[in-house]
Amino acid sequence: MGRYRGTGKSLTQTRYFFTIRIPAEGISKFQAKYAEHSVFTCRFWRMTSIPEYAGHIVEYTGYHGCAGDSADVIQAEGFKKSVGREQMFGDGVYFFEEIHVARWWAVEHRKHQRPAIIKATVRVDSGAVFETFLQENIVLILEVADGIRRKAFEGKVGPKDTRYLFADAINWICSNEGYTLVRGYRQFQMIASDGNKTVCQLAVREEKFISITERCDVA
Repeated sequence: MGRYRGTGKSLTQTRYFFTIRIPAEGISKFQAKYAEHSVFTCRFWRMTSIPEYAGHIVEYTGYHGCAGDSADVIQAEGFKKSVGREQMFGDGVYFFEEIHVARWWAVEHRKHQRPAIIKATVRVDSGAVFETFLQENIVLILEVADGIRRKAFEGKVGPKDTRYLFADAINWICSNEGYTLVRGYRQFQMIASDGNKTVCQLAVREEKFISITERCDVA
C-alpha cells in the first residue's frame, strides 16, 4: 500500500492487487503524472473500492469447440491464444461456459467434419477477472474506445480502422491493468426458429492458467 501525503478527504484507488490512497486535492496531480501512459485523456486511474474477495483464486469451467485435428494439437501442445482485432473480447483462448453452446459452435456454426469439445479448468486470481458487463467496466470500455478513436482521427497513436474499437479497448485495459481473464456476453442465432441466444464467453489471455480436463469427440 502506498500513500500520497497531504490533507483532506481520501479516495481509495485500486489498480490490480495494490492500493494507493490519494487526497481529493491531489487527484488531478496524480492523474497528470501518469497521463503519458494513457491513450486517452478523460481518465486513466479508476476510483473504486477493492472487492472483499480480491486475492482469492477463482475457478471457471470452459468448453472449447473445435475440429478434431485442432483438438489433437491442443492436447499435444496446449492452447494457443487467438490474436487480432476481430476477437470480440480481445486476445485470448476462448471458451463457452455451456457445453451445448460449444457443441453448436463446432458442429453447426463452424461445421467441422470431425468436431470435438475440450473441457478445461481456468484458475486465476479474482482481481485479474475483467467482466465486461459490469456498469463501471462498460463506462471504462467506452472511455478507452473513445480515446483510441480520437487519437486515430487526430493522426496520433491509435488504429485508423475503428470498427474493432471494443476489442482494442479491452486489449488496452487488460494490458495496462493486468487482467488475465475476460468474461462477456454476446448473442448468437443458434437456431433460426429460436432467434438470438445470449451466451457467456471466457477469453483467457495467458495459456498457463488453463488446465485441460477432458476431450469429447462429437458424433
